[in-house]
Amino acid sequence: MILNDTRAIVPTDGQSGFIYSFDLATGEPTWKLSAGSGVAVDLVEHDGRVYAFTLQSEVIALDPADGAIIWRRAFHREGAIHRFMGLVPGVAGSILVVGCLDGFVRALDRENGETVWERDVGAGVTSSVLAAGDVVVTGTVDSTFHAFAVAGGDTVRSAKADGEPRGKLVALDGKGSFAAFLARNAWEGRITRWSPDLVREWVALPPNGSAWISQRPYLLGEQWILAGTSSGVIGVIDIDSGELVQEFAVEPEHDWDGDGLRSFGFTERKLFVGSVRGVLYCYDLPVEKKGRPPEETGLR
Repeated sequence: MILNDTRAIVPTDGQSGFIYSFDLATGEPTWKLSAGSGVAVDLVEHDGRVYAFTLQSEVIALDPADGAIIWRRAFHREGAIHRFMGLVPGVAGSILVVGCLDGFVRALDRENGETVWERDVGAGVTSSVLAAGDVVVTGTVDSTFHAFAVAGGDTVRSAKADGEPRGKLVALDGKGSFAAFLARNAWEGRITRWSPDLVREWVALPPNGSAWISQRPYLLGEQWILAGTSSGVIGVIDIDSGELVQEFAVEPEHDWDGDGLRSFGFTERKLFVGSVRGVLYCYDLPVEKKGRPPEETGLR
């Protein structure tokens, strides 16, 4: 979901998926775009365009003002549908880099969608693509991180991870460090931090009696990562140490069996949290989101 002061652009999936734009003042749709079987990953907005990666491995560039398609490219076998929420493209200068389940990482010209370079990594891509300076990083189903040069796509480095990188890789410091969800099974995983050299720096422990399920952790300010659990708890993690500094129970009386908190979205002073069963929660945020004391995160 992409939010600003006037609109929300929301992808959906299903038998026939659409991308919708809603007026935030009225809640009325302003346009909708057919996206095949839909979109289950984050949309990317950059330089006045929105990029979507569909469940059928099609990349669509569109105008957010009216939903007009600028270009589209398909990288799928007929009838093949993926169910990974992490396949979010990354913008690196003039190119859009996408990872696909066919085992290829592809760099596309953002203006016209033409292929600039592609690399066969030998295993399906399962995480987003993170642009970090002159490299891009992604993860594959064989529990490996790969870093490629933006210019030319040569492999810079790779590293084994103790779990399948899945979901969105979250940039932490502008220097190449990132947080990643490593899946232990189809449902649960670990929140970890990795250096620009692809060395693991910490593993964040979840609240007692719970497990991390957020495949898209959220960076709050400059100090914390938010992640959701299978028991309906939002965990606040210090990005330097990996320490769990605060917990927020969402609807403590709710039966969270088979449910949990998985996704986050943000607009000015509002945090949106989505559950597995489709309930959306909204929290107020303070203007100032820095500082160390847990109470200063200000979620309410």
